[in-house]
Amino acid sequence: MGVIDQMADVGLTGLAKQNLIVDGLLHRFRPDWEPKAAKKRAWYILFPFKTDSGADLIAGSFGWFKGADSYAFNVSLKSAMSPLSIENHPEQNVTIAQGLDCGSDP
Repeated sequence: MGVIDQMADVGLTGLAKQNLIVDGLLHRFRPDWEPKAAKKRAWYILFPFKTDSGADLIAGSFGWFKGADSYAFNVSLKSAMSPLSIENHPEQNVTIAQGLDCGSDP
């Protein structure tokens, strides 16, 4: 399952896979459910790295802020996946390892 699909599974939409940036920096965006165009409540951070075997992979996190509540979800490697190029298939290299509820349910 791709990163965008994982985000959608927890109710976070508004970002297209071609807009994902895998650079280890925090990126904010406006989720589809946010009525105010200037509010970038959603965020993600994706890290590239190379395994000992030379495979290029990514991991990271995503989430959003809503009022005083914060929601965060980890992204990690799918163990049974063959190595893919980060530039060509970032959405196929990650799966949610664990959801961390840092507030009430959305």
